[in-house]
Amino acid sequence: MPQRIGEAVVLSAFPMRYTSMQMKNWIGPLFFVFLLGCTACGPTVIYQKQQDIDPAGWAYADTLQYPFDIADTSGLYNLFLTLDHRSDFATQNLYVRVHTGFPNGQRLSQRLSLEISDKIGRALGDCQGELCQLDIPIQANAYFDQVGPHYFTLEQFMRTDSLAGIQSVSFRVELAQQER
Repeated sequence: MPQRIGEAVVLSAFPMRYTSMQMKNWIGPLFFVFLLGCTACGPTVIYQKQQDIDPAGWAYADTLQYPFDIADTSGLYNLFLTLDHRSDFATQNLYVRVHTGFPNGQRLSQRLSLEISDKIGRALGDCQGELCQLDIPIQANAYFDQVGPHYFTLEQFMRTDSLAGIQSVSFRVELAQQER
């Protein structure tokens, strides 16, 4: 039934009025649905580990090990490194040697050049003052043929034995949105 308020006529779609107690009963379920919706859209992280680097510098001997398990060979995975570094890192690139180990004992190695700053020297990533965090995709839609324990080993491969400016290195494995 329309209600006249001053010059305007208001049609009430909800003729019932809810008490504050009735409204409080809806808050919990609505909050749960909201949280479920927020988490359902993000990537599924299979493995993530951060390792801090000695403040004196990242030495050749400081090999970073990231052991992880693969339970499903039908899935595709995205591999990421996250570097926490100083905004005044001395070079444009960080050269690393990467070793990937498989359950059958096989080991693959390769050298990678990770871009830390652009061509004019501006640090890449999310920088807050002197510290920056840079998320680097290592491999998209990778697959693993073997179930079981795998490892990812990272070594700095620069010309300087004690490399200053890298605070920490994280390795992350996410389940890709598609299957093989």
